[in-house]
Amino acid sequence: MRRIVRDGLKKTEKEAAVKHDIQEKMHAISSVKELIDAAVKLVPEAAITWTGTYFALQSIKVAENTIRQDSDQYNTQEIKSRLGELVRNTESLAANLLPGIRQALQEMRQEKKNEKQEKKNKECLADLHRTDPRDNKKRIKQTKGGLLKDSSNWILKHEDFQRWHNNDKTRLL
Repeated sequence: MRRIVRDGLKKTEKEAAVKHDIQEKMHAISSVKELIDAAVKLVPEAAITWTGTYFALQSIKVAENTIRQDSDQYNTQEIKSRLGELVRNTESLAANLLPGIRQALQEMRQEKKNEKQEKKNKECLADLHRTDPRDNKKRIKQTKGGLLKDSSNWILKHEDFQRWHNNDKTRLL
Protein backbone atom coordinates (compact mmCIF):
# COMPACT_ATOMS: atom_id res chain seq x y z
CA MET A 1 0.00 0.00 0.00
CA ARG A 2 2.83 2.37 0.80
CA ARG A 3 4.36 1.63 -2.59
CA ILE A 4 1.11 2.56 -4.33
CA VAL A 5 0.85 5.81 -2.41
CA ARG A 6 4.52 6.60 -3.06
CA ASP A 7 4.12 5.93 -6.81
CA GLY A 8 1.02 8.13 -6.89
CA LEU A 9 2.86 10.94 -5.12
CA LYS A 10 5.81 10.72 -7.54
CA LYS A 11 3.46 10.87 -10.50
CA THR A 12 1.61 13.84 -9.00
CA GLU A 13 4.92 15.60 -8.32
CA LYS A 14 5.95 15.17 -11.97
CA GLU A 15 2.63 16.52 -13.20
CA ALA A 16 2.79 19.42 -10.76
CA ALA A 17 6.31 20.24 -11.99
CA VAL A 18 5.11 20.26 -15.62
CA LYS A 19 2.17 22.51 -14.70
CA HIS A 20 4.49 24.82 -12.79
CA ASP A 21 6.86 25.08 -15.79
CA ILE A 22 3.96 25.87 -18.11
CA GLN A 23 2.66 28.53 -15.72
CA GLU A 24 6.10 30.14 -15.46
CA LYS A 25 6.44 30.24 -19.25
CA MET A 26 2.92 31.62 -19.66
CA HIS A 27 3.69 34.28 -17.07
CA ALA A 28 6.82 35.22 -18.98
CA ILE A 29 4.85 35.29 -22.24
CA SER A 30 2.15 37.44 -20.61
CA SER A 31 4.83 39.89 -19.49
CA VAL A 32 6.23 39.99 -23.02
CA LYS A 33 2.68 40.41 -24.40
CA GLU A 34 2.14 43.49 -22.24
CA LEU A 35 5.40 44.91 -23.53
CA ILE A 36 4.46 44.15 -27.13
CA ASP A 37 0.96 45.61 -26.64
CA ALA A 38 2.57 48.87 -25.59
CA ALA A 39 4.91 48.75 -28.61
CA VAL A 40 2.05 47.98 -31.02
CA LYS A 41 0.16 51.01 -29.80
CA LEU A 42 3.15 53.14 -30.71
CA VAL A 43 4.00 51.39 -34.03
CA PRO A 44 0.83 50.33 -35.94
CA GLU A 45 2.81 48.26 -38.52
CA ALA A 46 3.89 45.90 -35.77
CA ALA A 47 0.23 45.12 -35.09
CA ILE A 48 -0.02 42.93 -38.20
CA THR A 49 2.92 40.80 -37.10
CA TRP A 50 1.73 40.75 -33.54
CA THR A 51 -1.77 39.55 -34.51
CA GLY A 52 -0.50 36.12 -35.63
CA THR A 53 1.63 35.78 -32.55
CA TYR A 54 -1.27 36.87 -30.35
CA PHE A 55 -3.57 34.19 -31.78
CA ALA A 56 -0.83 31.58 -31.38
CA LEU A 57 -0.49 32.59 -27.72
CA GLN A 58 -4.26 32.37 -27.25
CA SER A 59 -4.28 28.85 -28.71
CA ILE A 60 -1.44 27.93 -26.34
CA LYS A 61 -3.54 29.18 -23.40
CA VAL A 62 -6.51 27.13 -24.58
CA ALA A 63 -4.26 24.08 -25.00
CA GLU A 64 -2.84 24.67 -21.52
CA ASN A 65 -6.33 24.78 -20.00
CA THR A 66 -7.30 21.63 -21.90
CA ILE A 67 -4.16 19.85 -20.69
CA ARG A 68 -4.83 21.02 -17.13
CA GLN A 69 -8.42 19.71 -17.24
CA ASP A 70 -7.31 16.40 -18.78
CA SER A 71 -4.56 16.08 -16.18
CA ASP A 72 -6.99 16.80 -13.33
CA GLN A 73 -9.46 14.28 -14.71
CA TYR A 74 -6.71 11.68 -15.13
CA ASN A 75 -5.45 12.32 -11.60
CA THR A 76 -8.97 11.96 -10.22
CA GLN A 77 -9.48 8.68 -12.07
CA GLU A 78 -6.05 7.44 -11.02
CA ILE A 79 -6.74 8.30 -7.38
CA LYS A 80 -10.11 6.51 -7.53
CA SER A 81 -8.44 3.50 -9.09
CA ARG A 82 -5.69 3.41 -6.45
CA LEU A 83 -8.20 3.86 -3.63
CA GLY A 84 -10.30 1.04 -5.06
CA GLU A 85 -7.21 -1.15 -5.15
CA LEU A 86 -6.42 -0.23 -1.53
CA VAL A 87 -9.98 -1.07 -0.48
CA ARG A 88 -9.82 -4.46 -2.24
CA ASN A 89 -6.43 -5.23 -0.68
CA THR A 90 -7.68 -4.22 2.77
CA GLU A 91 -10.85 -6.31 2.43
CA SER A 92 -8.79 -9.30 1.29
CA LEU A 93 -6.38 -8.85 4.17
CA ALA A 94 -9.24 -8.56 6.66
CA ALA A 95 -10.94 -11.64 5.21
CA ASN A 96 -7.70 -13.61 5.60
CA LEU A 97 -6.91 -12.35 9.11
CA LEU A 98 -10.32 -12.46 10.81
CA PRO A 99 -10.68 -16.27 10.92
CA GLY A 100 -7.20 -16.56 12.43
CA ILE A 101 -8.00 -13.91 15.01
CA ARG A 102 -11.27 -15.65 15.91
CA GLN A 103 -9.47 -18.98 16.23
CA ALA A 104 -6.77 -17.43 18.43
CA LEU A 105 -9.41 -15.84 20.68
CA GLN A 106 -11.27 -19.15 21.02
CA GLU A 107 -8.03 -20.94 21.87
CA MET A 108 -7.16 -18.29 24.45
CA ARG A 109 -10.63 -18.61 26.01
CA GLN A 110 -10.30 -22.39 26.14
CA GLU A 111 -6.81 -22.17 27.65
CA LYS A 112 -8.06 -19.75 30.29
CA LYS A 113 -10.99 -22.05 31.05
CA ASN A 114 -8.61 -25.03 31.30
CA GLU A 115 -6.26 -23.10 33.58
CA LYS A 116 -9.18 -22.13 35.83
CA GLN A 117 -10.37 -25.75 36.01
CA GLU A 118 -6.81 -26.93 36.67
CA LYS A 119 -6.54 -24.45 39.53
CA LYS A 120 -9.83 -25.69 41.02
CA ASN A 121 -8.66 -29.30 40.69
CA LYS A 122 -5.39 -28.51 42.44
CA GLU A 123 -7.23 -26.73 45.25
CA CYS A 124 -9.58 -29.69 45.63
CA LEU A 125 -6.68 -32.15 45.74
CA ALA A 126 -4.87 -29.95 48.23
CA ASP A 127 -7.98 -29.91 50.42
CA LEU A 128 -8.28 -33.70 50.17
CA HIS A 129 -4.65 -34.24 51.08
CA ARG A 130 -4.87 -31.94 54.05
CA THR A 131 -6.07 -34.78 56.27
CA ASP A 132 -5.18 -38.45 56.30
CA PRO A 133 -8.28 -40.65 55.74
CA ARG A 134 -6.92 -43.20 58.24
CA ASP A 135 -6.82 -40.55 60.91
CA ASN A 136 -10.38 -39.55 60.02
CA LYS A 137 -11.51 -43.18 60.33
CA LYS A 138 -9.93 -43.46 63.81
CA ARG A 139 -11.49 -40.16 64.88
CA ILE A 140 -14.96 -41.24 63.69
CA LYS A 141 -14.64 -44.58 65.52
CA GLN A 142 -13.67 -42.80 68.71
CA THR A 143 -16.35 -40.09 68.59
CA LYS A 144 -19.25 -42.15 67.19
CA GLY A 145 -18.53 -45.42 68.90
CA GLY A 146 -17.13 -47.41 66.02
CA LEU A 147 -18.74 -49.18 63.12
CA LEU A 148 -22.02 -51.07 63.51
CA LYS A 149 -21.19 -54.67 62.96
CA ASP A 150 -23.81 -56.78 61.28
CA SER A 151 -25.73 -53.64 60.26
CA SER A 152 -26.26 -55.04 56.81
CA ASN A 153 -27.13 -58.57 57.97
CA TRP A 154 -30.80 -57.75 58.51
CA ILE A 155 -31.07 -56.87 54.78
CA LEU A 156 -29.04 -59.77 53.51
CA LYS A 157 -30.92 -62.31 55.69
CA HIS A 158 -34.39 -60.96 54.96
CA GLU A 159 -36.78 -63.40 53.16
CA ASP A 160 -37.54 -61.08 50.24
CA PHE A 161 -33.88 -60.44 49.52
CA GLN A 162 -33.07 -64.15 49.75
CA ARG A 163 -35.92 -65.02 47.38
CA TRP A 164 -34.80 -62.38 44.89
CA HIS A 165 -31.16 -63.39 45.24
CA ASN A 166 -31.82 -67.08 44.66
CA ASN A 167 -34.27 -66.59 41.76
CA ASP A 168 -32.50 -66.82 38.38
CA LYS A 169 -35.16 -64.79 36.55
CA THR A 170 -34.68 -61.71 38.70
CA ARG A 171 -30.91 -61.57 38.18
CA LEU A 172 -31.11 -59.73 34.87
CA LEU A 173 -29.12 -56.72 35.85
